[in-house]
Amino acid sequence: MGKRGYLKIPLPQGFRAFFGIGTALHDLYRGKLGSEDAARMMLTMLYEDFSPVASPSSKGDATRVLIPTALTPWYDIWYAGEDAFGYPVGRRSYSTTANYPLSEMGLRNVNKAIYYLCRGINRLGGGDENTPAGLRKNGEIDPLLRGIFEYNPSHVEHVLTYYGGGMGKFIKDMVHTSQALFTGEEISSRDLPVINRFYGTARPENPAERYYTLRDRLTNIEAKYKRMGPALDRTDPAVQRNLQRIAIFKAHQTAVNKLRAILADTRPNTAAYDRLQEELNETMMNALNEDDHVTEY
Repeated sequence: MGKRGYLKIPLPQGFRAFFGIGTALHDLYRGKLGSEDAARMMLTMLYEDFSPVASPSSKGDATRVLIPTALTPWYDIWYAGEDAFGYPVGRRSYSTTANYPLSEMGLRNVNKAIYYLCRGINRLGGGDENTPAGLRKNGEIDPLLRGIFEYNPSHVEHVLTYYGGGMGKFIKDMVHTSQALFTGEEISSRDLPVINRFYGTARPENPAERYYTLRDRLTNIEAKYKRMGPALDRTDPAVQRNLQRIAIFKAHQTAVNKLRAILADTRPNTAAYDRLQEELNETMMNALNEDDHVTEY
């Protein structure tokens, strides 16, 4: 089925958790998951397959459980940045200031009609593909004009699809597939109506979550060692291994921070931005792979 393609068998309620548990056990055996993460994932799958209430996110955030169903898409947009399945609902910005037009922050396969509508609204507010609506001469942005004339097309599509239910999802899949056929872009199996129930393609791994989890763990270890001071036994093989991991990670973190700074000043939805994002992901993967290599020995 290709390098990442696989066949799917739709499972009834109550059986899907066991497939997920098998996947978690496989990842545990391959070393991709730690024992605690694997156990947490398996318990979460069992809970979600039999409970009418959503479980907390993989990051331990229980907010989604408390959000009313009608407000879920707004939670995805304004807080989580992703839907319930972990798919992004818009492009991520690495800039700390709102110096970019939201109309250009949609995902690559967003409905073109919605994209052009959002871009047109941006133009009505005095913006363009590089300038947000409401930009003043002194460089500040009028928050009222930005709120009126700036819309992320992927956010708009996410809201319409959610409230449209099954029909909304079907229309979204049809539009994405038709766009890909006309433009020659790669067709995602997720966007093929009916077929996506029986055939899927594995998503390319996004190393960001694993990278920042590793950063937090190593930061805690380093802080612990500093607190121990002279009492730290530097001849202990485990301590030596952790100190090596910390040094390796810091070297990669310098490169990651530089790439993030460049991305913050690069306009999204451009070839340059995509190349930088790929380089950032590759740098994070290198850090994770080197850490795995150290912990194996």
